[in-house]
Amino acid sequence: MKKLKKAVNLLFLSFLVFIPQTVFAENFDHINIDVDVDKNGIGKVNEEWQIDERDNDFSERYKNIENLKGIKIEDFSVSMDGKNFSPKDPWNIDESFERKAYKYGRIDDNDNEVELCWGISKRNENNTYELKYKINPIIIGLNDSDMLFFEFVGARLDPKPNNFTIKINSYNPINENTKMWAFGYEGDINNKNGTIVAKTTGDISKGRILLKFPKGTFNTSYRENKIFDDYKDVAFEGANFEDTEGTAQLTDDDSDFPAFLVAIVTLFGIGLGAFGIKKAVDEANTYKFANIKEIPDIKNIKHYNFDQIPYEGNLEDLYLIAKNAYPNKTNFDNLINAFFLKWINEGAISFIEDKKDHGPFKKSLDQIEINHKLENMGQIEEDLFGYLIGAAYEKDSGKITESSLKKYMKKNHKSLENLSQRIDKSSLDTLISKGYVEKVTKAKARGKTKEELHLTEEGMDLYKNFVGFKNYLEDYENIDTKKIEDISILDKYMIFAALFGISEDAYDRFVNVNPDYAYYGFYNYHMIHHISNYSHATSTGGESSSFTGAGGSASFGGGAGGFGGGGGGGR
Repeated sequence: MKKLKKAVNLLFLSFLVFIPQTVFAENFDHINIDVDVDKNGIGKVNEEWQIDERDNDFSERYKNIENLKGIKIEDFSVSMDGKNFSPKDPWNIDESFERKAYKYGRIDDNDNEVELCWGISKRNENNTYELKYKINPIIIGLNDSDMLFFEFVGARLDPKPNNFTIKINSYNPINENTKMWAFGYEGDINNKNGTIVAKTTGDISKGRILLKFPKGTFNTSYRENKIFDDYKDVAFEGANFEDTEGTAQLTDDDSDFPAFLVAIVTLFGIGLGAFGIKKAVDEANTYKFANIKEIPDIKNIKHYNFDQIPYEGNLEDLYLIAKNAYPNKTNFDNLINAFFLKWINEGAISFIEDKKDHGPFKKSLDQIEINHKLENMGQIEEDLFGYLIGAAYEKDSGKITESSLKKYMKKNHKSLENLSQRIDKSSLDTLISKGYVEKVTKAKARGKTKEELHLTEEGMDLYKNFVGFKNYLEDYENIDTKKIEDISILDKYMIFAALFGISEDAYDRFVNVNPDYAYYGFYNYHMIHHISNYSHATSTGGESSSFTGAGGSASFGGGAGGFGGGGGGGR
C-alpha cells in the first residue's frame, strides 16, 4: 500500500508539473548546428535557433556552456534574419528588452564555464537566431587517438527544441571508419559522405557526440595523458564502469511500483512514451543472463586472467556471451572481423595487399580473393561468407575491394539486418543445446511468472573464462613468455582478439613481447587494420548501419564525461 500511495502522490504531482508546461510552453522549433574542425583541432561553430517569441516576457536568450576544462570559447557573435547584432560588454541580464535589442555579450565564470547571451529583439513567430563561435580546441589529443567528445545541446536547456541536427566536418572528409557515438536523444548518427550527421527523430534530453579519430589526425594543443577507452568506458557505463567490467547491468523487474506507474500514466495519456520505453527494455532484456551476479567472485572478474582459448566451437556461438559481458561494444562488427581473420588463417580467402601509400584519407585498394568455402561453418558464418561470394561474383576479376564490398552490402542491407536479428537466437539455441544456458521460470507478484535465461555451472565457467581471456590478451606484455612455446598460437589468439575488438592493440603487444611475430606471424599490422575496414563495410551494410560505433541509433542514456553541456533558454 505504501508503494501505491507513493505512486498516486507522484502521479498527482506530475499533473501539477505537466499541465502548466503544456499551456505555457514556448514553441522552440529547432536547433541546427554546423561544426567545421580545422587541422589544429579548432571547431568553428554555426548554430541556428528558431523560436516563437510572441508569448513570453523574456528579454534575452542565452546558451550556457560548462565543463570546458580550459578549452576556450572565442569570437562569439549573433545575427537574426541577416541583421548582425552589436557586442555589449559587460552584459547585464537585468537590463530591459529595449536595451538588449540587437545586442550580444557573454558572462565568463573562470576557465570552466561561459554564458553566451543575446537580446530577443523582436516578438515574432519565427525568430531565427544565428550564433557563431569557436571552440579552441574541440579536439582532445590522447595517447592512442584524437577525440571529439562534446555536448552541443545542453541537458539543462529549457525548453528543449522540437528537433536538432548536428553536422561535423573536418579539413578533409572524415574517414568512413571513424568511430562515432551519440547520447541523449532518440535519433541517429551517421557518416554522410565525410560529414558526421546526428539527427533527432523523437525525445530529446541532450545532444552529446563522441568521435574517435586516428592519433595525429589533428595538431591539437589540448592533450591528456589518457587513452580513448578511459572516456568511452565512462560514457557507456557511468561512474560504476570499472566495478562492472564484464558484467551485465541488471535491474529489478519485480517491483510493482514502476509497472503501476507506467499503467496509470499511460491510462491518463501523459506523453512519457511509457509503452515505448517498456518495449525497449523488454527487448534489451530478452537475451540477458539474469544470474551473472551469481558467478563466483564476479566482483573481481576484471582481474581474472585465463591464458587459453576459452571455446573450441564456432565463434558465433559466443555472441550472447560477448553481448552480455560487453553490452556496449560493437559485438556484431567484432564477430565479422574475427571471421575474416579466421578465413584468412584457414585459407578460405587471401588478402592481397596494396603496397602504395594513398594517404590517410584515401580508401584502401587492397583486395580479397576467395579460394574455397570452409567445412563446418556455423549458419551465421556461412551466410556472411555468402556475401563475399556474391560481391566477388559481381567483379570480372573475382577480387573484392573495400569499396565494391561496401557497394554490394548496401544493396543487401535488408538481408544483413535480418541476419543480425537472427544471431541472438542462433547463439542462444546453441548455448542451450550445449548445456551452457537454461531457461528458468520465476514467480512474480500477483501469481504471474516470467522466463529468465540463466547460465548453468558450465556456462558460468565459459563466461568467466571468456572475460578472463580478454583480460589476458590486454595484459599480455606482463605474462610469462616462456609459456608460449610456438608463436603460431598467437595467430589463433588474434582471431579472438578481433572478437573482443582489440586486434590492433593485441598485435602490438604480441610483437613487443615476441619480436619474431612481426616476421613469422600469419598476420601483419597492415592486414589487421585493413581487414577491419572490410568487416566494417560488411557489418554496416553500406550506409544503413545501426551498430554502435559504426553509426546508427543514438543512445538516449549514457554519455557521462567529456566536455561542454550546460543549459540555457530565456530570461
